[in-house]
Amino acid sequence: MARNQMYKLNLRSIQEKCLQVYIEDKTLLWHLRFGHLHYGGLKELAKKNMVHRLPNMDYEGKFCEECVLNKHVRTSFPEKAQYWSKQPLELIHVDQLLQNTSAVKGISLPLSMISHERLGFIF
Repeated sequence: MARNQMYKLNLRSIQEKCLQVYIEDKTLLWHLRFGHLHYGGLKELAKKNMVHRLPNMDYEGKFCEECVLNKHVRTSFPEKAQYWSKQPLELIHVDQLLQNTSAVKGISLPLSMISHERLGFIF
């Protein structure tokens, strides 16, 4: 690694290769070619002849496992905290402001402290 924390890359020319994937399900193949376009969109493209050589296939009842997994949403944050402080400075969030602690041995590191009452301190 260089002094400016950048990595040097040794790029060599490699012999050109042709990579091919064989998929038996042609509807899935067209779904993947169009970047996971929904099957209703593929049906519409085929019906209106908007894509050259796109076959008119049965797109009903098809699903892509990757599309299903990527549509899952994370659970939202709770509306109200489970624990709330009852007196000042009872609950404090602390964060170290410098990332690389091994580079600054012997030097005091700044900390940010935020209490639940939104009081902020930097030490």
